Amino acid sequence: MNQQMNRADFGPNDLISEDEAAAYLGISPQWLRCSRMTKPSWAGPRFIKVSKRRVQYSTRHLNEFLAARVVDPAERMAAAS
Repeated sequence: MNQQMNRADFGPNDLISEDEAAAYLGISPQWLRCSRMTKPSWAGPRFIKVSKRRVQYSTRHLNEFLAARVVDPAERMAAAS
């Protein structure tokens, strides 16, 4: 995609391509491909397998993926003590 995308460009339940999902998350498309094929501890966001060679991502699932990775520094400090 040539234009710079903003998360506000997408609706809450839009289906988007791998390249768009990578831009949405700020990661590489290659990371998404690898995350689909590796063990669960490396698991990436949920995806929809449209065909044998094509996947799409729901913006709702991408937001859930991001929300699950929010880190509270105060909790980390308490756990380390």
